[in-house]
Order: sequence, then structure tokens, then C-alpha cells
Amino acid sequence: MLPSINLGGTHVSTFIIVMIVAYGVAFLWGVRRGVDAGLDRQDVFDGVIIGCITAVFGAKLGHLVFESAGHRLPDGSVSTGMVDLLRADPWHWARIEDPGYVWYGGALAMVPVALWFTRSRGLDRYVVADAGAPLLGFVVGFGRLGCFLGGCCYGVPTDVPWGITFPAASGAGPHAVHPTQLYESAFGFALLAFLHWYEPRRKVRGELLAIGAVGYAAARFTIEFWRGDAERGVHAGWGTSQIVSVPVFLIALGVWAWLRKNAPRVNA
Repeated sequence: MLPSINLGGTHVSTFIIVMIVAYGVAFLWGVRRGVDAGLDRQDVFDGVIIGCITAVFGAKLGHLVFESAGHRLPDGSVSTGMVDLLRADPWHWARIEDPGYVWYGGALAMVPVALWFTRSRGLDRYVVADAGAPLLGFVVGFGRLGCFLGGCCYGVPTDVPWGITFPAASGAGPHAVHPTQLYESAFGFALLAFLHWYEPRRKVRGELLAIGAVGYAAARFTIEFWRGDAERGVHAGWGTSQIVSVPVFLIALGVWAWLRKNAPRVNA
């Protein structure tokens, strides 16, 4: 755990540094992939900027909606819900330098924005989906390293040899826990490698993103069984992200099946 780095006498959140690097790489790579796919450079540039902003604030709002209960307040107490959090910290949702992000919040917020943007610019959504899909694996893989360094999103206590003990400040407790951040990070990079391998072998246009969403939802649902942090939200024994993963998995699987029957063939 390395919650902050001393840069010239100023302690900067390691999570934020990782986020900046992740979004910076995603921006540059996204522009490159979009242009290489034949999209207009200005459209790609605008779309990636809008996508990054949407993802950041969507993730912050997702935290506010789904994970307010359990969030540690400025006075050291623990929030009981959204109203409690906003009463104590009204601008929590707007301070991007503070902890409190929900990956699904950012991803789901991008869906309507992407549909609007591609329609307004007359862009081929199949091309856009394929161009952006590998970024999914990279952001998950690299971003979760920030969670690990920051000490959030940790797992339940375990006696497995690879269990990790976090400092008391993380809230994980004195016992070794599952490094669920690293589990998800490893999956993200594995997904990135698979999508990179599958891209030249895909059958129809647009299916890369659907495949990525199916894989991520399944992995996230599974990994959540080992999560132990209070902020993730638990409802009837299931974490918030598990509940969200079920419809995401089913919808993405349905979209993939539809694409295989109706989308243009890659070599057509």
C-alpha cells in the first residue's frame, strides 16, 4: 500500500497519479486506434475527450448513488447513506482527487453518451465499438493497480499464501486479505491480451466490445465474492457490482448474439 507520493514536498494521492496515467494512455491510444480505423481525427479527438470526462464523473456519481453507505466521512465517522454523505460533504461527487469511484458508474454513463455522440457525428458504431474495446481491458488492469496502492477495494480475510496485510489506515483489519485489486487487474490485462489476439479473427464488426463486456461482467461478479470492503455496498448478501453485473452480462450476451446475426461481416 502506497496511498501517496511526496512530490516536491506535496503528498499526492497515488490513486490519482495512476488515474491520470491511465486516462492519459487511454486518450492517446484511443485517438490512435480511432484514426487507424478510418474515423475522422477531429471526431475521434472530441469523442475521446467527452468519453474520459463522462467516465470520471460517471464513476464519481456511481459511488455517490451505490456506495455512500460505508464511506468514511471527514470527521472519521462512517456514512449511513447518500443523504448523510452529502450533508457532511456536499461537493464529494465533484472532487475528482478524492477516493470514491465506481467503475460501473463510469462505464454505464458512457453508453448513452456514446450513442448520442456517434449519432450526432454520423459515425459507424461498429467501428467505434471495435476501436474502443481494448481500452476496457487496459483501464481495468491498470486502474486496479491504483486501488491496490491506495488500499481500497480489498478482499475478505484469508489464509492463502498470497494473502496481503494492509496498513491499518486502509480499514482492511489486522489479518491478511485477498488482494482482489490484483485479481481484477490481472483479469483486465488478460482481457486486453485476448481482445488484441481476437481482433484480427473477429467474425463481425462491433463484436469486440460486446465480448469485452460479457467477460468483464462475469469476472467482476466472481471476484466480488472475495471482496471485503464495506463501501462496495451489500444487498441481500450480494455486492452492488454483482447485482449490476447480472443485467450487464445478459444484455452484452444478447447484443453479441444479435451482432453475430446482423452486423456486417469483417471480410464482407
